Amino acid sequence: MTDSEALEKTLILRTLGGRDDSAYGQLVIMHQSRVRALLRRLCGNVDSADDLAQEVFVIAHQKLPSYKGQGRFGAWLCSIAYRQFLQSYRQQRRERDVQLDYQAWQAATLATTAPDDNAGQIDLERALLNLPSVESAAITLNMTLGYSHQEVAAVMQLPLGTVKSHIRRGLEKLKQQLSSPTEQGPATVHREQSA
Repeated sequence: MTDSEALEKTLILRTLGGRDDSAYGQLVIMHQSRVRALLRRLCGNVDSADDLAQEVFVIAHQKLPSYKGQGRFGAWLCSIAYRQFLQSYRQQRRERDVQLDYQAWQAATLATTAPDDNAGQIDLERALLNLPSVESAAITLNMTLGYSHQEVAAVMQLPLGTVKSHIRRGLEKLKQQLSSPTEQGPATVHREQSA
């Protein structure tokens, strides 16, 4: 067990015991960047992602007693984030087509990339937005956030083989999109939902 995992376990126990009001805040600080990064990639909109991230941490606090300690706590949080994204996506889709504001998303992601990498990063992010959300989520969880295929399967509540297929198909589509340049300016992207 690493030091951060030991600290995490201690903070969870202190939160559950009600002995320390700041313990859950420390857990949020430890995991907020990862949860927000996942949601920003899925939503494509900084404001929506940040709103969902707040909801995720409220829900996680409420459901903390149900966390069994199996698997990484961060993966458990990402599973809540993914489910909240899907719920929000479905709700927005019922009301209207989901429109992703590329410019707001671009401003958020450009701030976190090195200047030399911006052009390639923008192309990759744009290509990710054109993937079905389930493929984009699987690739983001695995390649960007570093979760194993098994952890991605647990987060997305999908069979391991299905997750591997989504990652493989998504990577093939990304490779195809990035190898055949097309003119795609900052525009509204309509994401295909396949979950």
